[in-house]
This record gives sequence, structure tokens and C-alpha cells, in this order.
Amino acid sequence: MRRSLLPSSRYKPSLRLGGFDLAAAAGSPLVAFALRDPSLFDWENAETLVAYDVAGAGATLAFLSLSRLGRGLPGYFAREELVSIVKVSAASVALTVTALFATTRMVGVPRTLPLIHLTILFAALAAARWARDWRHEAADPRALPRRQPAQRNILVIGANKWTWLYAHIVDSMARGEQKIVAVLDADPVLRGRTIHGLPIVGRVDEIDAIMEEYAVHGVSIQRVVVAGRRAEVDDEVWGLLSAVCEKRGAECDAVVDCLGPFYEVAEIDDQSRAPPPVTQGRLGDARNRRLKRIFDVYFACLALVLLAPLFSLVYLAVLLTVGMPAIFWQQRVGCNGEPLFVYKFRTLRAPFRKDGVQLAEEQRLTRVGRLLRATRLDELPQIVNVLRGDMSIVGPRPLLKSDQPEHGDLRLSVAPGLTGWAQIHGGRLIAPSEKNALDEWYVRNWSIWLDLRIIAQTIATVLQGDRRDERVHSDREAWAGRTGR
Repeated sequence: MRRSLLPSSRYKPSLRLGGFDLAAAAGSPLVAFALRDPSLFDWENAETLVAYDVAGAGATLAFLSLSRLGRGLPGYFAREELVSIVKVSAASVALTVTALFATTRMVGVPRTLPLIHLTILFAALAAARWARDWRHEAADPRALPRRQPAQRNILVIGANKWTWLYAHIVDSMARGEQKIVAVLDADPVLRGRTIHGLPIVGRVDEIDAIMEEYAVHGVSIQRVVVAGRRAEVDDEVWGLLSAVCEKRGAECDAVVDCLGPFYEVAEIDDQSRAPPPVTQGRLGDARNRRLKRIFDVYFACLALVLLAPLFSLVYLAVLLTVGMPAIFWQQRVGCNGEPLFVYKFRTLRAPFRKDGVQLAEEQRLTRVGRLLRATRLDELPQIVNVLRGDMSIVGPRPLLKSDQPEHGDLRLSVAPGLTGWAQIHGGRLIAPSEKNALDEWYVRNWSIWLDLRIIAQTIATVLQGDRRDERVHSDREAWAGRTGR
């Protein structure tokens, strides 16, 4: 599950913004102008300056509110928030430039200014959170106590992801009681490199000499930790580590044993996952898949440009009739059975009233929502899924896990689509087994011309409604009989 995804009824945009966020939103455009060219601060350029500052501040405040960055708990700034700051900064500057270009053609604004604005805005928002955390840690009486017992020094064996994770935990939680002094790795090429700022000082078979050298300098190693789990370590290597640790009075352990059994659970899940199905038919060819992907990207970009006014109109209508957020997500089954988060316009109000009473679906469905469902305009945000590579313009529709048809491996071997062969030959009027057979026919007989034909017929289906084509289904039954289905 993606951390940013929330159920629609649990999503509330936050208007809670700190003073530094407000200052960063309003001040970063002005600082960018000052750094780019101080001479721009004159009466002749005042209109451009004010317009850019207002647009930049408004866009930043809007995206800060939507991203819920202002709700972060002080003292717990994480990498995920840093990524959110990058996204907010980039989106804010992009919206600012788009708005000004559409209204003033960016007259009077230097072309390098947006890049400077982006850098300053990101730095200001990140610095605000680091300063907030530092002040909170110094003043919060609930913070972990800073005791000063004898420090336990740790030597880590192996330079990998587990080393990075373990070092991060020690830095965050040990509070000076434990310290990783160095890393050893079997690969001699890594000597002299660093991981999480920790030096890789030698090979594993040099552990005794390295521990002796640290002891000469007054740093005794109390613990040796293998970056991984015990079962992955060669018995000879583990015997060497155990012997050296016993000789020097140090503990010997593995990271996974310290952190718990979640690694074993994850490994079981990976082993139990079915292997990806092998695509048959024309979409089994790698060249055809690349050609289809190029077609998808081109058509999705064209659709975004042509449908932008309609997209904005639908977004506004949903916002006024249903509320925030206007776009929601659903988890479906994607290509090769992987989880897929598809985006749609909301057609239902929240399932609970403010007093906690649950509403029936008829009470939740709005007139706008009913219209969007009938015309399938609620599926428009899935164009973003196409650009991300999660979906295709044309292909089998993504279904819930409970709705998957039997013998559906072939339809799951390709990316799901916004529309498909089954959708233009009955859609909601045909059974899952019929949809599966039609989708299989599409995978086996794909071509660019077939995709164009399906797109054209989809427009007709949207205007006329679903219609079951008995001729196509009789042909499907004959084909299914020949293939043994």
C-alpha cells in the first residue's frame, strides 16, 4: 500500500500551515527575482513581479494543503516527507509558470527564474522542517532521555541494504549508547568506500586484525552484527566470526534476528506468489509490446491536451457536488497479478455522515456521479495510469481480485486498459467468462489498427450505451470450443 493513499472519507486537505511555510510560499519568488537580477525590482516591472509572486504563493499554499505536509508531527521528519517537498515544489513552480504563460506569455520573467524559484522553495520548506525538529527535540519533555552509559561499539559484516537499515535504526534510536564504527565486506573492491557514512575498512577474514587495531586506538568492539540473517551466512564464515568474538568477549548476532521475523514472512510471500504468466499471441512479441507502449504514450498525451477543458469541468463538478478529494483510488489486479492503483473521479459521497450514521449507496450517489458513470467519464484520471506505465489505452479492464474470471492468466499477462474488446461488445451486460474470452481474443489478435478501431467504437458506446452483440459472442463460443475452453 502506498503511504500517501487514504480512503476518500479519511482524506481531508489541511489548511494548517506554519508561519515559515507561509513565508516560504510568499518569499521564495521574491528571493528568486533578487538572486536572478536585482534590477527587476523597479516600477516598470512591478506588475510582473506581483503577478509571479501571487501565482507562486497561491500555487505553493494549495499544494501544501493538498499534500498534508503541514500536519507532520514535529520531531519525526522522514525521507518520505522530503520526497513530498520535492513534489510540492515542482508542482507549485510548474503551475505558476503555466498560469503566467497562459495569461502574460511570461513577459518580463527571465527563463531561468523558475529553476531558481524551485531551488529556493525546496530549500526553505526542507530547512523549516529540520529547524522544527531540532527545536522540538530540545524542548520536548517526552523526548527520549540522553543518558551517557558506556558506549557499545559495533562492527557490521556486509555492505548491503540491511547495513543501511540497521545503521539508520542505530542512529535514530541508540542515542549515543551504541555506535557502528566500521563495516567489513568480502569484496575487496569495496574497501575505502562508505555506506550510510560508515567506512568499509577491510575483508571479513581480516576481522581479528581489524578488531585488534581498533583496540590499540582505545576503541573496543563489543558487538559484531551480520547484515542479513544467520541462515545466509556460510558455516565457515560464521565459525570464524564466533571464534573471534568469543576470543575478544564480543557478542555475535545477525540483523534479522535483532529486528524480528518480518524478513522471513516477506520471503514466504515472495515464494508463494505465482510466476508471471507467459503472454501468447501477438502481444507476446517484445517488439509489439514496445510499439503498443509508444502508441499509449502518444495517445495519452494527445488525450490530456484535447480533454483538458473537459477534465477541468468534471473536476469542478465533482468538487462542488461530492467534495474533496475529487479523485480517489481503487486497488485492482494489474499486469502479472501485481497490485494496481487505478484513479477515478468520485461519484459517491462519504459512506458516513458526520454523526457516524452509515449511508446507503442510493443516498451517496449524486446526479453528477450517475452521469459520470453512465458516460464513463469517471475513468478519465486513468490517463495518468497510462502515462505511468501501469495501464494501456486499450486492453482488458482491471478487475477486483474477487471478480477475476477462471483461467484468466492470459488476460493478466498484459497491461490492463482504459477500454477493451469486451467493453465495446457488451461491457456490463456480459458475464465474466464472456469478458475473459473476448479479452483473450484481443491479446492473440492485437494490432495498432485493432486498438484504433476499439477507441472509435468506445466513443460510440459511450454515446449509445452498452449493447450486446450476439454475432460476436456466437463467434467467441465457436472459437472457445476450438481452443478447448
